[in-house]
Amino acid sequence: PTAAGRPVVPLLNIISVSPDETVTIEMLNFPPNQTFTARMALNGNQAIDGTVVGQLNSGSGEPIRATFSIPPELYGEYEVAIRLETENLADSFTAFTWFYNNNSLLRPITLTPTSTPYPTFIPSIVIVAVSPDETVTIETLNFPPNQTFTARMALKGTLGIDGIVVGELNSGSGEPIRTTFSIPPELYGEYELAIRLDSSSGYYAYDWFSNELPTVTPTATQEPTAVPNITVLYNIPGGNESDGTILGWVHVISDGNHDNGPVTVSYSLSDGTAVVGQDIIANANQLTWTVDEVNQNISKSFELTVVDDAIQELPETFTLTFTVFVNGVEYQVGGPFEIIIFDNDQPTPTPTPTRGTPKA
Repeated sequence: PTAAGRPVVPLLNIISVSPDETVTIEMLNFPPNQTFTARMALNGNQAIDGTVVGQLNSGSGEPIRATFSIPPELYGEYEVAIRLETENLADSFTAFTWFYNNNSLLRPITLTPTSTPYPTFIPSIVIVAVSPDETVTIETLNFPPNQTFTARMALKGTLGIDGIVVGELNSGSGEPIRTTFSIPPELYGEYELAIRLDSSSGYYAYDWFSNELPTVTPTATQEPTAVPNITVLYNIPGGNESDGTILGWVHVISDGNHDNGPVTVSYSLSDGTAVVGQDIIANANQLTWTVDEVNQNISKSFELTVVDDAIQELPETFTLTFTVFVNGVEYQVGGPFEIIIFDNDQPTPTPTPTRGTPKA
């Protein structure tokens, strides 16, 4: 977990690209001593089953920069996805993002008062730490230099657009910057918040964070003395119909002394404007941790299938609800969470490429 108690979720950031030659990435929050296989494919399928371009060991878990060659079959493609994943399915970790491989459609940036720059940078931000109802610390990546960004916060789902102004930041030389913003009183007690940084030149980046730490609580029939000493956190991003899948994560965290038996987390989908079975499909309905896995703070992922119906429509929503069972005893937690699906025939916001579990 981070200093704020949030689970470690692997993240990838694009550092530089040489079209049709190489891409340099930075690994953040990776679990230590794990061997990752790197794959590339066209943007849109998260590089699942993509072309293998190398392997990399996460070592101590500290940030690592690595360069991979773009495979010949992707030469000339405009947007390419890169994915790092472990081969051990029982203890799997995955991170992915995408990059522009073809600059022929991009005009050089000219920062003059009479011109409008066409973005050649893809700014992104990473949530570093959260103190609920107090502060959030972020790190900027790939920001254009010498730009003043206004920071805003709002409820998750708004992408921070027209949110409450919480400060300003100058990108300086464009190198990564860590900074802390205060959570405004209007958002105290809200569970999920979005933070957005945008400049008058048209650059922006956004992400979201949990403003509260959910804990396992017993049902009305469970004696308080039997409450397990664990915390369950959820990370479920929205998606686009063209993605094909939504990858969610469940993180079970203990102090290392859990001995109450295996933990099972089941999940169910409910209709919103998206119809379950028609627009979104669950490929399974539960995840299970052994006692050892709980004490090792193992995170596990699940996939939901997004159906591309080729019908132009507004963004749709559905809800996910989770139930935790500890040694067969039921504890009600998690949700319902409202998840957004964007239509691939409508303009959608440029994704912040910092989320192996994008959260928009």
